[in-house]
Amino acid sequence: MATNKVSRSEEAFVDTRVYSEAVEEEVRLFVLRLLKRLSSEIPEKLLAKIQLLLLEHLEALALDLLDFSSMADLEGWLQGQPRGEISCKGAKNNVRVWSIQMQTAVNTISNY
Repeated sequence: MATNKVSRSEEAFVDTRVYSEAVEEEVRLFVLRLLKRLSSEIPEKLLAKIQLLLLEHLEALALDLLDFSSMADLEGWLQGQPRGEISCKGAKNNVRVWSIQMQTAVNTISNY
């Protein structure tokens, strides 16, 4: 029975992806904490848009929100973001999840 071993580069790729996703989530949580200081109530519509932002947009938002005085500023900022980048986020997450699930399956099979 042939075993299908995962190369070190494949492991590093998965580790890097996991790390990148963790960093992105931490930045997202930090942005949300900062926004809570601006307004204790963040509308669901805006939260949903923030959840779709990529890391580079989250970092830009973290800097820009220092100049915000209301939720209207946030809404305007989010409307100014490239739609393609935001809408692609869901697809990118699905690919990441699928990639990690496939990697896990390959690891499980190769252990037998």
